[in-house]
Amino acid sequence: IWAVANETPVEPARNEFLRRLIADARTQDPSRLIAAALDLKPGQETPDDSRGVIRVNDPIGAHLDVLGFNRYDGW
Repeated sequence: IWAVANETPVEPARNEFLRRLIADARTQDPSRLIAAALDLKPGQETPDDSRGVIRVNDPIGAHLDVLGFNRYDGW
């Protein structure tokens, strides 16, 4: 698995950079999955339903095969 980011802030310059990086990684080895740990700050999450599902609004997620999330409860 290629990992392209770790908890980077969502902003236009980052989104464009990561889209290009992901495209380059796919040309280097199209058989590998592409992953990133996405950043989730309080207030960015969107409760999806009563089961506690959280939807993260990060446009890079649409370009990834594997998503990772770290939740630091109690810090």
